[in-house]
Amino acid sequence: MVSVIGVYNSLREYVNQDQQGFVSPEAFNAFAELAQINIYNELHEDKFNEGMRLRRAGLDGAQERSSIKMNKEDLSVFITEQELEEIDTINTFNDTVSDGVSLNVVHEGDSRVFRKPGDIGRIISSRTTSCLNNNIEILYSPKKLNNLLTNKLSKPTAEYPLMFIDSRIQVFPENHTEQVYLTYYRVPRSVLTTDVQGVGRKGDVDYTSSPTLAVSNYDQQTGFFIPNPVNCRDFELPGHYMDEIVLEMAYLIGVSLRDSFLTSQSMMADEETPRQ
Repeated sequence: MVSVIGVYNSLREYVNQDQQGFVSPEAFNAFAELAQINIYNELHEDKFNEGMRLRRAGLDGAQERSSIKMNKEDLSVFITEQELEEIDTINTFNDTVSDGVSLNVVHEGDSRVFRKPGDIGRIISSRTTSCLNNNIEILYSPKKLNNLLTNKLSKPTAEYPLMFIDSRIQVFPENHTEQVYLTYYRVPRSVLTTDVQGVGRKGDVDYTSSPTLAVSNYDQQTGFFIPNPVNCRDFELPGHYMDEIVLEMAYLIGVSLRDSFLTSQSMMADEETPRQ
């Protein structure tokens, strides 16, 4: 995984050696999570699309050098499956659960309602424990859902259920009693920089924290710092994304400072950086 200390050291050198004190740990931590999310989103969109373009042009690498294969490999660590938590509701329009969140449940009384996992990045599929039909079709369009529910030929049954996803998750029909599982790409979090007693080993995922640079001492005048590895949390991205994270951080800092030179330089360097 990408070292948060390594990124910080590279970023200080990249931004400006004469003003290295500017990129304080606090400023760094303010942009670290956003930078990671931006690179993660590129994995789903830009890099995948580029791989497909190369494949269509006959330029994609073979076997282990395939851009699409490498993209899928990088994303595979974020795939998770979770049993959905059913919400105890009477299924009325704009029903509200105990946390005060409006459900906006559609088709009153026809579905079971589940809480949507908070760490969803991209949804892959859904399934039940049924041996008759293991997969559940997923819909996102209320119009298409309404068409299916009002059509006697396509209306979902307990053996062939249907899932609708918006701010919550509904499974149709209501008499479907199987457990429901959702497979999805979760959003990246952070990993332990070193072994932490009572928490985990170096490289273990910390689902409660974003990438964080923790220091025992920091001099604002010289930029000298002593890292605190126990409280540091590395980026949860493969190590070969080090350069891209540094450039993304530089770009975000440049935008925040309204520093057109830093912003343009980071964008130019990003365009010149070979994609993994």
